[in-house]
Amino acid sequence: LCPLNLFRLIYKLFSSLRFYSKRVLIELLQYLNPYKYPFFAICWIQLVMHKSIFPQLIKSNELSSHYFCLDFLNICFFLCQKEPDLFYHGVIRILITILQCSPSFFQSNYYYILENLPLNFIQFRNIISTPNMEDETKFELYEFEESELFQQIQ
Repeated sequence: LCPLNLFRLIYKLFSSLRFYSKRVLIELLQYLNPYKYPFFAICWIQLVMHKSIFPQLIKSNELSSHYFCLDFLNICFFLCQKEPDLFYHGVIRILITILQCSPSFFQSNYYYILENLPLNFIQFRNIISTPNMEDETKFELYEFEESELFQQIQ
């Protein structure tokens, strides 16, 4: 079975079926992970990020879903280290998607994720750190007319 045909089969399955058991879904995705099937890595990432799968997993209160999402990020970082030209932009999109749909995931797992993230992935670190910034550390925007520099120029 070719990786593309396997991907199409599973993707259509995800699109047409509702998985009532997250455990079965997680077991299937863990079975197909890129450590076991490296040729299936891009397809696996697309399957995990499926619109009916990933939002369910990341917002779930179940411990198995939570651990799977953390493992998913670790695998994405690993793939990005091995093949940065192939995976870097995709992992950026994944991090931004998580930031938009569930910033609390980064807030609750901030230290664990950064501990497993290589130091040279600065952009990844910045995205993951965004929800943890306090209001005082964010830049304040001033109106141009109110600045002292503007008054000196006039």
